[in-house]
Amino acid sequence: MHDFRRTVKEVIRVVKVCESTLRKRLTEFEDTPTSQLTIDEFMKIDLEEECDPPSFTAGQKKLKIQQLEKALSKKLEDFEGEISSYQDEIEIELENSRPKAKGVFANFTKDGKSIKLSPSLFT
Repeated sequence: MHDFRRTVKEVIRVVKVCESTLRKRLTEFEDTPTSQLTIDEFMKIDLEEECDPPSFTAGQKKLKIQQLEKALSKKLEDFEGEISSYQDEIEIELENSRPKAKGVFANFTKDGKSIKLSPSLFT
């Protein structure tokens, strides 16, 4: 900058951060609109736009994901309840549509429930 070439080690010594922190900050800077400017544009333009800190944007994303997860889990619970009510209705209809045992076989059933008969009874 300012027509001086600086190595990574020189920058680290001046700003007193480790290399991984410097690389992380540069990666974060890449995500801002300012990173798209040339050096001349950067020096000439007074930036009107501000960017939120990376920790803030990460927190916002995390919060939004949590809200979406809550909404999806609520919808899933609603659908599960609706499915179970339909399942109960279907089981009741199936139970009502089964033929009832009559005559001699009625004694083998309890509470009107149907029973399975083996084919050997009819031979």
